[in-house]
Amino acid sequence: EMTSPPVYFGDSLLVAVQNGRVSDKVLDYKARRILRVMFTLGLFDGPERKGAVDTPEHRALSRKVAEQSVVLLKNRGHLLPLKSERIRTIAVLGPKAAQASLGGGGSSETTPTYSVSLLQALRERFHGRARVLCSKGVEFRYEMPAVPGKLLRTPDGRPGVLAEYYRGMFLRGSPVVTRIDSAINFDWGKGAPAPGVPPDRFSVRWRGKLLSPGSGRYRLGIYSNDGSKLFVNGKLFVNNWGNHHGLLKSAEIELTAGDTLDIEVVFYELGNTAIARLEMEPVHEDPIDPRAVELARQADVALVCVGLTKEHEAEGWDRDSMDLPGAQARLIREVARANPNTVVILTNGSPVTMIPWIHEVPAVIEAFYPGQEEGHVLADILFGDVNPSGKLPDTFPRRYEDNPAAPFYPSDNDELVYGEGIHVGYRHYDAKGIEPLFPFGFGLSYTKFAYRNLRLSTHSLSPDDTLWVSFEIRNTGPRAGDEIAQLYIRDREASLPREVKALKGFQRVHLEVGESKEVRLPVTARDLAFYDPTQHCWIAEAGEFDVLVGASSRDIRLKQTFSLRQSERLD
Repeated sequence: EMTSPPVYFGDSLLVAVQNGRVSDKVLDYKARRILRVMFTLGLFDGPERKGAVDTPEHRALSRKVAEQSVVLLKNRGHLLPLKSERIRTIAVLGPKAAQASLGGGGSSETTPTYSVSLLQALRERFHGRARVLCSKGVEFRYEMPAVPGKLLRTPDGRPGVLAEYYRGMFLRGSPVVTRIDSAINFDWGKGAPAPGVPPDRFSVRWRGKLLSPGSGRYRLGIYSNDGSKLFVNGKLFVNNWGNHHGLLKSAEIELTAGDTLDIEVVFYELGNTAIARLEMEPVHEDPIDPRAVELARQADVALVCVGLTKEHEAEGWDRDSMDLPGAQARLIREVARANPNTVVILTNGSPVTMIPWIHEVPAVIEAFYPGQEEGHVLADILFGDVNPSGKLPDTFPRRYEDNPAAPFYPSDNDELVYGEGIHVGYRHYDAKGIEPLFPFGFGLSYTKFAYRNLRLSTHSLSPDDTLWVSFEIRNTGPRAGDEIAQLYIRDREASLPREVKALKGFQRVHLEVGESKEVRLPVTARDLAFYDPTQHCWIAEAGEFDVLVGASSRDIRLKQTFSLRQSERLD
C-alpha cells in the first residue's frame, strides 16, 4: 500500500485477520504475487545479480518512444521540417533550451545516466556548419523574499508571531512548545524544530499581525514542503495543503500604507525535511532578457523552448493556473515579432494556455516530457529525419473555463467534487458543443493520409459475436509517415444519458509514399455497454450504433451504422 501511514494494510489488516474478517488464504495469495516478482527479478539469487542498465537497446527504445510521442500542433506555411542547407544561424531560446525535460515532480522522477538538451543536440548536428545561439530569455522563479520580522507582530503587539508546536500532523491536543518566533522563515532540514517536538510528523500554528510595507499590490504566499495554509483576516487566502516537496503557493492582495492584517499560518510535516516560509513581494512583471529577442532577430530560425517543470506540476498539489509560468508567453510574442520563422516547443505534462500567442507563431510542437533523448528527438523532428506522428491524449481547451473540471476546482475548502459525471475529457466538449483549441487525438504530420473503403463484417451484431471494422489508409503525401487511426462508437438512442461518442480502438500504421494498408479493429457487445446504477451492472442495450473512423475526435472521415440485436447484461 502506497500511503504513509498505511490505511488498509497496517494495523487495520492485522485486526481484520485476527477477528476472521480476512482469511489466511487472502494473505498467502497477496504474498505469493509479491514473491513471484521478486523471484523473477532474481532478488533471491544473491546481490551480484543485476539487470543491464543503460544499454544501447535501452537508449534506442527511449529515443523511439519519444519520437512516436511528440505531437505537431501547428505548421503554418509548412515551415517544418526545416531545411539544414538553408540554415546559417539558429537561436535556441527559453528557460528550457539547455536542459532536457525529464518529467514532473514526485515519485515519477527519474535520474537517467545522461540526458541531451535541444541546445546540445543542435550544436552536435551543426558543428562547424552553422551558429547555434542561446539565451534563456526568462528565469523560472520558485520563491519570493521572506516576510521580515519588522513587519510581524504577535496578537498582543510584540515583535514576531505567536507559535504553537504540536506532536502529530493535525494540530490536535495541547501544544508541546509555545513561543514567539521572530519570523516564519524556517528550514529545519531533518532536525526537530524545538526541544520536545519530534523531527518528523509535527505541526505548527503561527498567529499574529502583518504590517503593510506600503501602498500597492503585493503577492503574499507560503513556501513549504508538505502542507501549509495561510488565513488573512479569518479567511483562507492560500491553500498549500498536501504532501509535496518545496512548493510556493501565493495570491495577490491590495494593501494601503498603515494597514494591519490578522494572519494565521498552519503547517504540518510528514517526514524527512521540513521547510516553512511566509513570503511577500510587490507585484511586478517578470523581466525578459533583451538579448534573447536580439538573437532571434539575427537568426534564420528561432526555437522557443518553454513549458513546465517538476516544480510546476507534481504529485500532492494542483496547478493554480493553465497559463505558462512567468514571462514565457511574453517571450514567445516578442521573439515571434522579431523573427517570422519562430517555432514554439512545449515540454509539459498537461495543457497550457496558448491563445495569447499561438496566432503569432507559425509552428508549435508539443513534446510533453520526452526524457533523456529529448534533444536528439526534437532535432530529428525539426529537420525532418523523423516525421512527427504523436496524437494528443488529452483535449487542449482554449481557456480554463472550457475545462469540465472548471465549475468544481478550485474549491473553498479541502474537499473536491467530481461533478463531471460521464462527460470527462473530449466527451465534455462534444456534449457541450465547445470547440477546443486542439481536440483529443489530434496531431499533424509532414505528409497526408486518406481514409476510404469502410467495411463492417456485419450490420446486425449479436451479444456473443465480434464486429470487425475494416478500412484503408493511404499515404497521399510526399514522405513516409505513421498515422494513428481512431475508432469511435456513438449510441443513437439509450435509456440513460450517454456520451456523444466514445473511443473504442486505435492503431498506428506506417505507410511509405503512395502505400495503402488495411486496418481491422474489433467491436464487441462490451464496447457498447454502459453502467446502469439502478441495476448495479453493465448493460449492452439493443439498438443502432454509428461506427466513426477518423484522425481525431473532431476529424471523422468515415461512418457506417450497425445494430445490436438484443440487450445483454454483462458481469
